Amino acid sequence: MKNLKNYLLLSTLLMALATFLTSCSNDDEDPITREDFLGTYTAVESCDGPSEDKEVVISLGVMDNEVILSNMSDLHAELIGIVSADSLYIKDQDAITQAFGSLYFSNTDSQRAILREGKLELDYWYDSFNHCKATLTKKP
Repeated sequence: MKNLKNYLLLSTLLMALATFLTSCSNDDEDPITREDFLGTYTAVESCDGPSEDKEVVISLGVMDNEVILSNMSDLHAELIGIVSADSLYIKDQDAITQAFGSLYFSNTDSQRAILREGKLELDYWYDSFNHCKATLTKKP
């Protein structure tokens, strides 16, 4: 009888532990939304030369999944980006930057910018001949 009580007690404890461990999964984390991308970022940009620090602002766009990037590559124009889950896609946009240069972004899955812990990594071409990389870190 004593062994049966110990067995039941041990079984109950193991079931409680298993329930506790499965309830602590990462599935409870909130998904990333467009609003998570919004804010002011410190951008460290390197275009085939020494890196420069700049301030880039990401604000709401017109469409539900759209954001606007201001001051990329010191352009006095705005770039439009599309947010999908944790990713930011920026298509080539020459028309808005014609007075200051053109930015060409790769839009493949392997080249998209993913928001991770407040950082975005961008890879692009400025005026077709300067290869640029930028790390944008969100300010608190």
